[in-house]
Amino acid sequence: MPSKRPPDEGRLIQLVYYAYVAFSLVARWLPERVAYGLAHTVGTMQARRTRGKNTQVERNLARITGLQVGSEELHEVVAEAFRSYSRYWLETFRAVREKAPFFLERVQPKDPHHIGDEIAKGRGAVVLIGHLGNWDAAGA
Repeated sequence: MPSKRPPDEGRLIQLVYYAYVAFSLVARWLPERVAYGLAHTVGTMQARRTRGKNTQVERNLARITGLQVGSEELHEVVAEAFRSYSRYWLETFRAVREKAPFFLERVQPKDPHHIGDEIAKGRGAVVLIGHLGNWDAAGA
C-alpha cells in the first residue's frame, strides 16, 4: 500500500524529486567522458548566458581576485566557476549510484592512513578539504 504524501509536500517538491532521479539516471548512464564533457559545456553555456549581467558570482570573484568587473580576465574566472559548479552537480547526480571504488580512485587524500587508523580504533575522523573540490564525493 503506497504511503500518503506529507500534507506540506507540493507538486513542485515532487517535480524536483523526479528531476533529480532522472538526472541521476542519465548522469550514471552516460559514459564518464561524455558526462564530464556535457557538464563542461553546460557550465560554459551558463557563463555565456550571464555575461555582462553583473551577477553576484562576478561581483564575488572580482572582489577576491581584484580583477575588474566586466574584464575578459574576470569572465574567464567566472566561466571556470560555472564549469566547476556544473561538475559538482554531475558528481552529485552520479554519487547516489556509485560505489566506494569510484570515489577512491578520484579522491587523493594526503596521508590517508590517518583516516584508516582512526576508523580502526572505532572512532570517526574529521577530514578538511578546504572547499577545493566536491566535498560530497570526498565524504562518500
